[in-house]
Amino acid sequence: MTSRRVAAAIFLAVAGVVVWVASRMTWIVVESVDDKSGDKTSVVVGSLWSSELVAVALLLFVCAVAAMALRPMGRRVAGVIGALAGAGASWQALGLLTGEPDASRVRSLLTVGDSAVGGAAQSADQVNHISQWADIVSVEPQVWGPIVALLGCALAVVSGVVVALRPGVVASGDRYERAAYRSTDAAEAEDDDASRALWDALDADIDPTRDN
Repeated sequence: MTSRRVAAAIFLAVAGVVVWVASRMTWIVVESVDDKSGDKTSVVVGSLWSSELVAVALLLFVCAVAAMALRPMGRRVAGVIGALAGAGASWQALGLLTGEPDASRVRSLLTVGDSAVGGAAQSADQVNHISQWADIVSVEPQVWGPIVALLGCALAVVSGVVVALRPGVVASGDRYERAAYRSTDAAEAEDDDASRALWDALDADIDPTRDN
């Protein structure tokens, strides 16, 4: 059971890596036309379309560490959280694969605000944006980004369920602590026996300090 739990915890971390990779991939390609700047191709990455992906990836890492380090009840809670996080993060990817992206949402994600257009230096992210007066010609969803995200989410759900159902037993370190406590209790019991023998000798008018 321990090896299964450790493997599930490792797969939780792997799921976090997969989800993070998906957040960096292109999910939507947008073609737009601007009277001033001409035609432009922009991309919407996973972390822009589904902003919770990065947070879910970090959460899965935390759950993986918790599944390795905590006691059984804490491991069970970490497994449930990891499974729920994976299920929740799959919603946007599944919606993009089964339907068409909302063009108005795409525009809102890619539109540069007035403050950015007013002459301030554009950041690397703003280069990908479009102006407010640009016309969007096409919105093409890409399948590989959402598919990778779904794979990571599915792995998180399965691994989290395994950890939750099979949290394992108390860690070996806790067994060593219990052994140390038992040794301490045995030593205290011996001290009590010695004290009792001393009082019995005094009651019998025997000097316990005198050598026989």
